[in-house]
Amino acid sequence: MHSNIIRLFGVTKNKAFNKYRLSKRLGEVTNSSLNFFGVIQYMDPQSFISSRNKNRSFRFNKKSDVYSVGVLMWEISSGYPPFQADTEHYLALMLDISNGVRETPVEGSPLEYIKIYSDCWQHDPESRPDIQHVFFNLKNLRFDNGQVSNIIAQNSNVLITQKSILVNQDYQSRADISLIIPDSVLKLNATSSLSYYNKMVENEKKLLKLNKSLEIDSNDVFALNERGIVYYTINKYEESLADLNKSLEIDPNNVFALKVRGIVYRTINKYEESLADLNKSLEIDPNNVFALKVRGIVYRTINKYEESLADLNKSLEIDPNNVFALKVRGIVYRTINKYEESLADLNKSLEIDPNNVFALKERGIVYRMINKYEESIADLNKLLEVNPKDVFALYERGIVYRTINKYEESLADLNKLLEIDPNNVFTLIGRGIVYRTINKYEESLLDLNKSLEIDPNNVFALKERGATYRMMNKYEESIADLNH
Repeated sequence: MHSNIIRLFGVTKNKAFNKYRLSKRLGEVTNSSLNFFGVIQYMDPQSFISSRNKNRSFRFNKKSDVYSVGVLMWEISSGYPPFQADTEHYLALMLDISNGVRETPVEGSPLEYIKIYSDCWQHDPESRPDIQHVFFNLKNLRFDNGQVSNIIAQNSNVLITQKSILVNQDYQSRADISLIIPDSVLKLNATSSLSYYNKMVENEKKLLKLNKSLEIDSNDVFALNERGIVYYTINKYEESLADLNKSLEIDPNNVFALKVRGIVYRTINKYEESLADLNKSLEIDPNNVFALKVRGIVYRTINKYEESLADLNKSLEIDPNNVFALKVRGIVYRTINKYEESLADLNKSLEIDPNNVFALKERGIVYRMINKYEESIADLNKLLEVNPKDVFALYERGIVYRTINKYEESLADLNKLLEIDPNNVFTLIGRGIVYRTINKYEESLLDLNKSLEIDPNNVFALKERGATYRMMNKYEESIADLNH
């Protein structure tokens, strides 16, 4: 049994069936312990992302549980905790995970196993399978080739998850997941991977201590900063800002508090306030790599590309192999049409981390933009080997196939995309263009009409429908769309 699961949930044995199961409902932990700082690696990235609606509060739910199971499955195959090199840089890690970064599949892992956990940790919760589907796929893995058995033997763990998840009417997850583990492969090994869930419980205690500490001394700067981070982690941005504001009233030049508050402001789209804090922190500590990276991201977000590059350049002078900074600078270079420079950064980041999903996606885009279609397809194919339902990769590859006149392949990708998301406007427009190109005008109109039902004023869709009408000699309809 996986040590993280044992320590968090407890395990009891069903003697009648000679199987093991969890002693607690997953929801009992999800709605308490998972809300505390220290398990960022396992947490649903949706919990890190701000909503424009300030009244929205994120609740961990059954899809969040599936995400966590996916991360645990990766940990089982690797034998060590996820992102263990980044645990001290938790805010940067949150940004990375929010931007689609995931752990690299372990060499030698069965592709079927990789696909299962990659589906689980999809960014969009709706793209994640339900737990019954995960169980079915795990149960039907081919054990005869010895690969999966070797992984289990080497890491002293196996995770085969059986149904059933119940969500109550207020959408607060109350899951009851059973773990079915044959005695023949069950090996308890206390020296396997470090228990991050154990650390999670410690941080729950830490939060309680912080509250108690601040009851005794409401001006304790350290406690205010630490609690501000916890609130930020669980999307309580107003509470986080309240603590950080108070901390900075007491100690206006506290670099740590300035950086954290700058990140909170960035998360809630208050870019001017974010820049003010990051600027001040960098006046005090000009070579702080983390602050430089975050400010570089803020500048990129508000289209100040020169300023963004200046910060990213400086951070990479200090830390030349920082994969995150290389990726972000690669995006900035692509945005300002400096494709060679973009490729140089993305290539370097992929030399350091060859299977970095985010870098592969970006490089695939750059290759397409400089007409290196085979190279673009190679990167996109690699992404889709790991995750065949990667929406971004399917869309990009569909565009590339269309560009090089491989219309059947393009349609295959776009069809698959629309199975995943039937109302995606851009995919509908893209398929409408392909249909028109191969003279299937009726099919083209169906897609373009549907896209305009969803988004009636989409200029691109109107333009493309106008072109289709023109090809069908429906000139009045064409003019109406083009005049719109």
